[in-house]
Amino acid sequence: MDTLVQANIFFFISSISVIAVSFVVILLVLKLRKLVGSLHVLVDKLKNTGDYVSDEAKELVEDIKQSPIFRLIFPRRKRSSHSAKEALAPNKIRRKV
Repeated sequence: MDTLVQANIFFFISSISVIAVSFVVILLVLKLRKLVGSLHVLVDKLKNTGDYVSDEAKELVEDIKQSPIFRLIFPRRKRSSHSAKEALAPNKIRRKV
């Protein structure tokens, strides 16, 4: 074979492979874009659900703490004057030297 014919065959095969690879990459990018959009919607739904569940859990805990049975099993403790002073005192901050 002549070198010119070999070069033409090489460039023809290279052109076909570049077009095929480009087509596959474009399809992958489109699928990835669709996937990212779906994930964005899913994350928004999860955030809203998490906020709702958090609010419901706080209300449930408050309802349980206010129930007479809970107060019977776990009576509220009175703080001594010493522990009340500690609660009101500002926290000490340690500084690195």
